[in-house]
Amino acid sequence: MVYSKELLTKTLESTNFGGGRINRTGTNAYDINYFITDHLGSTRVIVDNNGEIKEQKDYYPFGKEHENPDLIASTNRYTFSGKEKQTIKDLGWLDFSARMLETEFGRWLVPDPLAEKYYSISPYAYCMNNPLLFIDPDGRDVDISKLTNQNHVVALERFINTTEGYNFINRFMNKGETLKIGDNAYSFSKSGDRAKDILSLESADLDKNTLGKSEIFTKNEDGTKGSKMRNVMNLENINITDGTYQVIMLDTKIDDKQATNTLGHEAFVHTDRRSNELSNIERELNIGRSGKYFNNLDAYRGDMKDMIYRADRDHSNLRNGLIKRYETFSKQLDLKYKGGKYYEKYRKDAFGK
Repeated sequence: MVYSKELLTKTLESTNFGGGRINRTGTNAYDINYFITDHLGSTRVIVDNNGEIKEQKDYYPFGKEHENPDLIASTNRYTFSGKEKQTIKDLGWLDFSARMLETEFGRWLVPDPLAEKYYSISPYAYCMNNPLLFIDPDGRDVDISKLTNQNHVVALERFINTTEGYNFINRFMNKGETLKIGDNAYSFSKSGDRAKDILSLESADLDKNTLGKSEIFTKNEDGTKGSKMRNVMNLENINITDGTYQVIMLDTKIDDKQATNTLGHEAFVHTDRRSNELSNIERELNIGRSGKYFNNLDAYRGDMKDMIYRADRDHSNLRNGLIKRYETFSKQLDLKYKGGKYYEKYRKDAFGK
């Protein structure tokens, strides 16, 4: 969302929504543009409320736009892969949050921050040099670079090898992305509903009797971790429409079986349900004037507060047997990894027996 401010009055100038962008054209007047995209998310046609074509675009494989005088042009900057073109001094770079893409020669301008995960690929290569099939939503993916404890890596491999675990990770992945864990690579054929978020899995020295922990942060423009949301005083200033930064931490002192169960707890009891509330809040924001947040900041603050401070509710739901994905996950682990007694661990976690 982009606002202008005059004295104490804020005015919405423009904002993205699920299918395009809304731009202010005058006092209390807005123009709604609907983006028609291809399989890579690139804007190909823009139409208005009446279906009139406002813009047409064609691209070369790595994002450079065709110079075709027969195509209708506009001032829209959200183009290849849905990313914003930087128009200052006619740079033409595309902003992927974590880094910029130079479309003239199809290369990143800085190396991949997760380059050590993919030694065989240039750290400057866009989409493994295959932009017709793959996308890179923000120059990063699910970040496991801080998962340094080997027990935690084993736990993640077990986690993702269950249906529930794979589907959870898929919430944060985009179509065509691959996550490499140890010697194995896991591909994702569809985009998840939280794909614009960063999910960081980390090994950490936690307090005594704390096996795992989950937190949510704001996401900086470059895709890095911002402020812990529980420390932000004015919740209405948090921008979730461009994604958040979610973290799951596992204690370095636990063994691989404890780590597997703890990862399931943090994923399904906390992060999964927090992500559901995030998506619900975004849907209300996208509704606009007919949504419950229109001219009602208190409702937005209340829902944001419930989303952030939800640990007690989560544990109450767990004790009442309402976290079904966690239960199903533990049963799937027992079928796949005999002798782990994961369902027994789930029962003890949920009901103390």
